[in-house]
Amino acid sequence: MSVAKPIARDSSSSDKKSGNDNRLAYILSIALFLIVMAFLLVWAQVKLPKRTYQPDIAYTEFTGMRVHNQGYAMLANFSVQTAGSNASWVRRNEKEVREVLRHALATAEPEKLRNAEGLTALQGMLRDAVNAVYPDAHIENVLLTDFILQPQDE
Repeated sequence: MSVAKPIARDSSSSDKKSGNDNRLAYILSIALFLIVMAFLLVWAQVKLPKRTYQPDIAYTEFTGMRVHNQGYAMLANFSVQTAGSNASWVRRNEKEVREVLRHALATAEPEKLRNAEGLTALQGMLRDAVNAVYPDAHIENVLLTDFILQPQDE
């Protein structure tokens, strides 16, 4: 009686095939994922509304303001600081704001403007003057960028 010996199968070749099948499945999954992501990216660029950046702070320049007051000539350049949403209001009303700034500068006391504290007070006075005349302006600050105070010969 002969005993049948089990046929030895080469399991290494079937493991290689299943390993190759797994790698192929992973590669196809990654490729499909990348294709879906690319489609979503293109769709988002085309369909979603475009956002524009609006800065939180805006500055509007007012240059060349000359006034004469109490024997002094004053030349000043200002930068008006507002929230970004209020910058368009300042640009639309630039002439009116310029006149308010010019009038406020003309009423300043030149002797008090000879030191840093006086200039800081002038900036606050200019801001308050514009906000008092135009409450919708929401001027946050008026910055002196250049200031010349010169005594005049009488």
